[in-house]
Amino acid sequence: MRPVPRKWVSVGVNSSCVKRRLGASCTGTDFAGCKLPTSAVWRQDLKASTLYRIASILLLLFDVGHTLGFRQSDPKWGVDALLVSMRSIHFDMQGFSRTYWDLFVGAGFFVSVFLLFAAVLAWQLAGLRAETLGGMRGTQWALALCFVAVTILSWTYFFTLPIVFLTPITVCLIAAAWTSQKPI
Repeated sequence: MRPVPRKWVSVGVNSSCVKRRLGASCTGTDFAGCKLPTSAVWRQDLKASTLYRIASILLLLFDVGHTLGFRQSDPKWGVDALLVSMRSIHFDMQGFSRTYWDLFVGAGFFVSVFLLFAAVLAWQLAGLRAETLGGMRGTQWALALCFVAVTILSWTYFFTLPIVFLTPITVCLIAAAWTSQKPI
């Protein structure tokens, strides 16, 4: 069998049979099937990884903003009496004396931890090779759909700043999951 031209990359059924190095020659016996220009393979890898990196950076910025800001209040909101009440009224819950403020702060930090986890996960997904990423479609779509739900909840219950961050994060995660599904 004759070698594949230098400008092409052959991709086989077996994901370990991918030659990406320019100038590498291979025969038809090494690979089963489709031949793509090297630039198409590179562009697809770059696109998914770039989208995950963008999502990760936005998630990290959103996480820092959330962690620093969720306990803040503006006197113009007129909620000072409510906040005093939330901080001062104690109740027993499963053997612990808590206030609604404790629950609010605890839930806010839970969200901060999960946003940080999502940022790390998106960054890790960005660093994977296309073949590996292709095997993690369930994880990619679970993350994207989770953020679809979070974005809908933000549109329903929150305000502009979370929506401004979550909408592009969700778009990046969906686009990255979609892009990584395309055969390489």
